Amino acid sequence: MPKIKENIITIILTHNEEKNISKAIKSANKVSNIVYVVDSFSDDKTINIAKKLNAKILKKKFKNHSEQFNWALNKIHPKEKWVLRLDADEYLEDSLINEINIKMNYLKKDVNGITFKLKEKFLDKFIRFGGRRNLRILRLWKYGFGKIENRLMDEGVYLFSGRIKHFSNYIVNDNSKDINQYILKHQSYASKEAIEVIDKKYNILKKNSRKNFNIDTKRKIKLFIKNRIYYNLPYPISSSLYFIFRYFILLGFLDGKIGFIYHFIQGYWYRVMVGEKVDQIEKSIKKVKSNKKIKKIIYSLTNLKI
Repeated sequence: MPKIKENIITIILTHNEEKNISKAIKSANKVSNIVYVVDSFSDDKTINIAKKLNAKILKKKFKNHSEQFNWALNKIHPKEKWVLRLDADEYLEDSLINEINIKMNYLKKDVNGITFKLKEKFLDKFIRFGGRRNLRILRLWKYGFGKIENRLMDEGVYLFSGRIKHFSNYIVNDNSKDINQYILKHQSYASKEAIEVIDKKYNILKKNSRKNFNIDTKRKIKLFIKNRIYYNLPYPISSSLYFIFRYFILLGFLDGKIGFIYHFIQGYWYRVMVGEKVDQIEKSIKKVKSNKKIKKIIYSLTNLKI
């Protein structure tokens, strides 16, 4: 039986992740022979910690997650390998590590992608309700059969061909350390998502169409509702309806005080911010026809170069 670790490489993107990177790398080392840390010039101890854990270091100025990750893939070029995408604030639970090390040896040849279940950890509490417990993400795939979608926000791994296998255990997104950092991160995410919404109307960005990728039916339904219904409602209405749906109908209130903070920030405040940023951008570019000028206006409003 081949050692599956020799057939998996892990890529982790970092910038000032000294609080998180150790747990992520230690987790990845249990399923992966080589861990690559792709750093955008951190000025904390991220690189020193990664080197002590035998990670290989690549450095590149950050533009966006998809561009950074796909650059690393092209540079590493891991032929005949599987690629594991892990964020710096994530780790694999022991049960998932065991599942990977066992099941990967028995996959059929037409399986090119693996999904994991996702757990959200917020302020040291696992979020169990509000539709957040059994989310699935594709994070492990055969090199050459998939890539990160070229998007500023909500970028995912999509397969060009082959079947997707669903594993039973969990990857953890750990937002336990710092609520201020969590809020700052979502402020940045809101600007990126606002630009994506504007792009759907004005076609500013050149990016891959999701029609070219292998997407499961559940994902297609979510994208349809988000793009065709949610974004076409005034944001005070859409944000409020979304929060009510998550917090009351999907029982988010059962997560207690910490759950209220999480669902409010992630399921209401963030959605309002995206909506307001979309309105601000759209008012500023409404009469502008040049894509170049539109991009300059967007940069002045969001500080993001596109």
